[in-house]
Parts: sequence; C-alpha cells; structure tokens
Amino acid sequence: MSGKRPAKGKVHIAPPGDFIALGKGKSPADSDLPRLQSSSKKPEKKREGAPGISGAPPVKKPKILSHGQTFTPLGRTDTDRRSSPAPSSVSQYEELAVEVDGVELLEEILEAEDMCNDERLEALICGAVKQLKQFRSKPETAMYLTLMHLAKEKPSLFNNEVVIEELLQLENLCKQLYETADTNLRSEAEKALIQFAESPDCLNKCQLLLERGNGMATICGAGDTRGRHGLGIYIYTCNTSMDNKCFYSSDGDLLIVPQQGGLLITTEFGKMQVDPNEICVIQQGIRFSVAVSGETRGYMMEVFDGHFTLPNLGPIGANGLANPRDFLTPTACYEDKDCDYTVTSKFQGHLFSAKQGHSPFDVVAWHGNYAPYKYNLDNFCTMNTVSFDHVDPSVFTVLTCQSLKPGTAIADFVIFPPRWSVAQNTFRPPYYHRNCMSEFMGLILGKYEAKEEGFSPGGATLHSMMTPHGPDAECFENASNADLKPQRVADGTMAFMFESSLSMAVTEWGNKTKVDEKYYECWQPLKKHFMIAENDTNSDGASKAKKKKAK
Repeated sequence: MSGKRPAKGKVHIAPPGDFIALGKGKSPADSDLPRLQSSSKKPEKKREGAPGISGAPPVKKPKILSHGQTFTPLGRTDTDRRSSPAPSSVSQYEELAVEVDGVELLEEILEAEDMCNDERLEALICGAVKQLKQFRSKPETAMYLTLMHLAKEKPSLFNNEVVIEELLQLENLCKQLYETADTNLRSEAEKALIQFAESPDCLNKCQLLLERGNGMATICGAGDTRGRHGLGIYIYTCNTSMDNKCFYSSDGDLLIVPQQGGLLITTEFGKMQVDPNEICVIQQGIRFSVAVSGETRGYMMEVFDGHFTLPNLGPIGANGLANPRDFLTPTACYEDKDCDYTVTSKFQGHLFSAKQGHSPFDVVAWHGNYAPYKYNLDNFCTMNTVSFDHVDPSVFTVLTCQSLKPGTAIADFVIFPPRWSVAQNTFRPPYYHRNCMSEFMGLILGKYEAKEEGFSPGGATLHSMMTPHGPDAECFENASNADLKPQRVADGTMAFMFESSLSMAVTEWGNKTKVDEKYYECWQPLKKHFMIAENDTNSDGASKAKKKKAK
C-alpha cells in the first residue's frame, strides 16, 4: 500500500458507484426507537426490597439547581413535574417502585414518557432497579440491558442518585462478565447474551445488547487456529453500528453471508455495501468496521488454512459458475480522523482490544491482489443436467478453500439458486445419501426445495459425515408423483451450504440452545414403496432380489 497523505482535515471521497457505498450510518434517534406491540401485559406486582450491592464505586451527585428547586427521582424540577412529589428516602423509593416484566420494561417506560406521566416513569425505573438488587446473584438479562440502553440513549431519565449508583454497580457486573479473562465466566455470559438475542422482543428493545456481546457466536467447526488448520462457522446478529471501532481476525479469512439487513463495511481498502443475497470475503489481518441501519443477522465461515479461490472448472471450460468479472473490490477511500478508537483482534480464538488515537482507515491508495471483495449471488451461472440424474451439488460451488489432499476441500461455499429442472426419468430433488463431507445448510430467503416447512430464513441444518439424510416426506411424495416437464425451481429462494471434508463438532452453546430435538420427525412419515414377493426366492432360500412396486 502506498500513497501521499494530503493535508490534515481534508477527506477524499471515492467516486460513487454500485460497489462503493459512501457515508456513515447514524445511530437511531430517540424517536426512532423500535417499539413492540403487545396484545396483553402481565399484571404489575410489588415485592419487598433487598440490600444493595456492596463495593460500589463512588458516583457524582446531581448538579444543585437554583434556590427553591428540588429534584424528583427523574432529575426534573418540581415545577416541571405533573404528578406527586418525589420520595425523600430509600424506603419511600422502594414503596414507589412498580415492577413489570423485563421484556416489557422499555415499552412501558417509553409509553409513560409519551404520556408525560412522570410518576409512572419514576416508579418503573425504581422498580427495575429494585428487582435487579433483589436478584443480583442472577439478574434478569432483559431488565439490566434495557436499563443500560436507556441510560445511554436517554440519560435525563436517570438523574436520581440512587438509580445512578445501582446502575453503575450493574454495569460493573456486566463488564466483569464480558471482559473477564475467566473463560468459564465469559462462556456463561455469552450464553445468556445470545439466548436473549434470539428473542425478537428483546432484539428490538436492547440496542446495547450486541455491542456488549460482540454479535458473533460459534455454531460448529473443526481443527485448530494455532495449528492453522480447520474452519469455524458462526452466526451474527447486530443492530448497532461500530462507531470508532474496528475488528480483524488473525486466525483466517472470513466469508460473510448477510441474511437480514445490509452491511456497510469500511476497510483499509475502501467501502463495500453488502446486502442479503450478496457475500463478501475479508481476508486475515484486514481491519474492518460495520455500519447498519437496522436489525441485521447472517452467517459467517472462517477458514484457518488458506484462502478462498474459484473452483477448477475442468471440462466446463472458460466460463460458468462464478465468473471472475463479477467479483468486486473496493476503491480507495480514506478518513483522516483523530479520536479514541478501539481495535479488536481475534487471535487464537480469543478477542483482544487495544486503543489508539486515530482511525485505522487512513490508507489513501492501494494496489495488489490481497484485498476484500464482494459477489452478488444472482450473477452465478448455473450448470445442471439436461438429460437425466440429479447432479452432485459441487456443480453449484461459488468459492472453495482446498486442502492438501487432492479433490477435497477444507470448505466449499455452495448455493442452490433459481434454475430450470429438466431431468427425465429422475427423482429431481437431492437423493437420499450419506456423505464423506460435513454439510452445513443455511437459508437466505424463500423456501428450500427439499424441506419447505420447518427450515426458515436465518435457520440452519448440520448433516454430519456419513449421517443419512435427504428430502422430507412431503417433498418425496410430491416429487415422486410430479409430471416431469421442464419447470422452474427455487424462484424467490436462495439456500446455501458450507461443506467441509473435516468432521465438524457443534459447540456446547449450540447443542444446548440451537438443536431441534424433533428434526428427525420430518422423515418419519416416509413409507416403504417396494416389497419382495413371497414366492420370489431361490431353492436355497436366497432372494432373487426382484422387487415389485407396492400399490
């Protein structure tokens, strides 16, 4: 990388285009905070108070107002208050507290604020703090994340000294959980965080959630980062932009597959706007920051061995599958910005952070071929049979990371795009099989042709090597009785597969929180359609293996 840096304060903006998305996403305003519509509310209840958490750090007292003015628990003056006066002691504060369920807290507070009902606002906040104090050994995740979010977005609600003190204690607890070097504590905290993120209610209500949890969780993988061999498969959820923060992996190359919501990715090479039905690859060591405009989620795969490349086309020839011309790289675009900046590195499977005084995206020019890139899956040139038989899905490979063993891959990225199906005398869906590869399936949009029910966008399946699998019973019946005329398949759908020659293991978190214990039931209705005739045996009793179709 090279180039002359211009005078401080000037920012060069690359020409706009389909690939370069300029500008910075802004944090949602208070008025834009998402609100969940609830058809019913749990009854409010009151509990007795409990002693506070000891060892709290000193806190600043609220600023003293002019003579004659007093604070309410929300830090407002008595002249502004529309309800009863503030309590003057902790006992009154506890009596005032109104307790509601954690997942309803934010909606209740915002509703009270909209109605200018200060008394209810005070009661709800005091009630939440009271509950967290009472159950401090196992605090309700929704409760403390909602309060931390409000403290960040609406600090005017928290000018009461008791509330401030208790919230600081709770934030220290969270910091201990999420930044401790104790792997057991981190593991438990991560489980609680990601379980909480799975609830659509809580994802809407807690903007701070994934900022605390780094937004990424490992589903399965194989190998070892220290030995530079293997892969990891992750899911991510995010609704907060990485302001003055960036990330890079020291372990391998990342392939990112957005499923919901677009990602504006700033790298040292420029910017990429990556939307659902597009993918991007960010190689080992490249710093990047992500801006989002709403709720986002998707899949990621990291390879530790080498880099992703295009598959060998073999007899296909010069053109087909993913063509090199459709892969796009950024145009140089830099920022000259002095600020408190956090750089986070993934090293040997652990996260480390460092502070610096400027943005790392101050590279004014670059050249070479080690650069991030994106690809639109609609540009894939599909190959398929025009005669008979179901073709192996390797013909749908977009990218591969090959192993040292010829013909096998550390990871293949395979898609199942919209296409024509014309095979004759053929069971057209994927046939029932066992595989020498591990197959991790994901769904970006639509319905997967081999399992239209129970496999939703954002979901995933893992079929471990040599585990038999195939279409569900409904798909089998429909395909077995279908008229074999040319027809379109998978319109409005995009499913994909991370396939590996390595035997992937599901993480403990994945096993406890993600496994569908009833998944096997989709094959239970399958019926036997062939039988051996009773008199169809040799003299020695052995079957002639002649089969007749049952009616």
